[in-house]
Amino acid sequence: MDSIECYSDNARGIYIPQHFAETFNTGWSNIDQEDISILKQGPDHELYWDAWTEVLDNAKFEKDGNTWILYQDGDLWCVCLNLMTAEEKDNFGFNE
Repeated sequence: MDSIECYSDNARGIYIPQHFAETFNTGWSNIDQEDISILKQGPDHELYWDAWTEVLDNAKFEKDGNTWILYQDGDLWCVCLNLMTAEEKDNFGFNE
């Protein structure tokens, strides 16, 4: 995986969390299965956005000693801060 990968583009809108829940793989950790169950039910579930916040705040993917996290600013991104260049960090607002 690269330092930055687009997981889901903004065209999915409010369904980005549902898409993540339906497609993420077992390499991700720190994700509560109850939150995934809620997200799979879609944005009409009353706890959908709370569950998504929990996933965004806690999900991690570890590979080859590096850790990727989720970052959403319109599009949903997987980012590895250790592998990102200074320019990439600036572009994503991580150096502010």
